[in-house]
Amino acid sequence: MNEHDLEVGGHRKRNETLHAFFFLYPRRKEYMAQCTFPGCAKKVLARGFCTGHYQQWYRGKPIHRLRHHKSFSVEDFDELTTQLDNGCVIVKDNSRADLCIYVNNESIPLKRIAYRLFKGDEGDCNWMDDICGNPLCFNPDHLLPHLPIQEGGGRKSINEPVDRQNAVRFWSNVQRMTYGCWEWTGSLRCGYGVFGYGGQRYGSHRFAYRIANGFIPDDLIIDHICRNRKCVNPNHLRLGTQELNRQNISTTTNSRSGHLNVSWSNKDKRWQVNVTRKGETFYGGEYRDLNDAVIAAGNLRNKVSIFNVDDRFPERIGSNSKFLPVA
Repeated sequence: MNEHDLEVGGHRKRNETLHAFFFLYPRRKEYMAQCTFPGCAKKVLARGFCTGHYQQWYRGKPIHRLRHHKSFSVEDFDELTTQLDNGCVIVKDNSRADLCIYVNNESIPLKRIAYRLFKGDEGDCNWMDDICGNPLCFNPDHLLPHLPIQEGGGRKSINEPVDRQNAVRFWSNVQRMTYGCWEWTGSLRCGYGVFGYGGQRYGSHRFAYRIANGFIPDDLIIDHICRNRKCVNPNHLRLGTQELNRQNISTTTNSRSGHLNVSWSNKDKRWQVNVTRKGETFYGGEYRDLNDAVIAAGNLRNKVSIFNVDDRFPERIGSNSKFLPVA
C-alpha cells in the first residue's frame, strides 16, 4: 500500500467516524418544534418553551399565556396594572420601563397604549416621558409625549416657573425629621432624591432650592450643609461650586490619626498638619500631641476654607452627622 492509499483511507475513515457520530447524536428536534405550552404556536428556544415562556420559567414565574390581544380596552389595562398610594400605576413584577403589549401581532409600548386609552392620540412623538420621575409608571396622568424642540416640545428647565400643582406634588414626598432635616421619601439615585418635572428628572434638593429661593445658575451646584443627601430643607441648602462643596466634609476619617488633614510622620516621629486647596498645599506645622495637631488643622482649614461646617459650627452637628435646626 502506497502513501496515496494511506491518505485516501485516512479520509474515508474520518468520514465514517463523522457519519457514526451524527447517527448516534442527531440534531435536537426541539429547536424546530413548537412551544409545548397549550395554544402557543411559536418555535421552541429551550426547555421546550418559546422565548416568552422560557423567560417566565427562567425567572421562576408561573407559566402563563403571553399577552397577546386582538384589542386592548380600559378593562384590560385595569386588570393588568395596580395603582400605588402615590398615584403611580405599575405592572406587578415588572422591571422594564419599555414594557410592550402585543395587539394584533404588533408590539406596542404599554405607555403609549395607556395614553391612547385615556388621553387620545399621542401624535408623532419620540417617546413618552414620566413626569412623576418613576420610569415604571404607566399612569396616563403622569405621561407626556416627548416632541422635538423644533416642534414645540422639549423638556422644561428647572428655572421655569413652578405651578402650584407640581409644588404640592413635590412637598407631598417630604418627611420632616426630628433632627431638622426634611428627608425625601420618593425615588433615589446614588442617595439623592429624584423628582420628575416636565419630562426631566431633577435632584429633589435642587428642586426644593428652586421653589424656596428662585433661580439656580447653570455653573453652580446645591451643597447640603447637613451632608444628608436625602434632605430637601431649604435652610440646609446653599449655592456653591464643586471646589466649595469638597470643603464640606467630615473632620473624622479612617486614617491613623482619625482626623482630617492630620498624618503621622515616621521620619520626624510627630503629627503633621497639611491642608490642600485648589492644588496648593498649606503647611500647618508638626506636633507631638495629637490634640494640638487636631486644633491646628481646624484653625488652618478656617483660614483657607469657607464651607467647612464642622470646624465653624461644631455645636450644630448632632448624632449621625445630622444638621440640627438653626435657632
